[in-house]
Amino acid sequence: MGDVPANSRATLYAEAEAAAEAGRWPAAIELFQQALEADDADAPSSASICEALAQCLMMVDDDAAAAARAERAVALAPAWADAWLTLGRARLNEQRFAPAAAALR
Repeated sequence: MGDVPANSRATLYAEAEAAAEAGRWPAAIELFQQALEADDADAPSSASICEALAQCLMMVDDDAAAAARAERAVALAPAWADAWLTLGRARLNEQRFAPAAAALR
């Protein structure tokens, strides 16, 4: 992990979720990115951060970045259906229909 204490990750994640629920997408994106930096990037727990970050990125029409984060979530948690669904949505938004269909299978 980085220089941020482990308990900060949970705090940052909670703050990011609150910002997202309030529709404050730029703040949510920044906080999710900070939470990701505070976590072990290869830990399965990072999958939930990547997936949530991807959701927020789609809300600001940054579909390429959203797809990249969703791909990371799938790589970290390949059995997690929500990560695959988010990846499929991001690829649909990019009009990448065949990869979207593959993700949604």
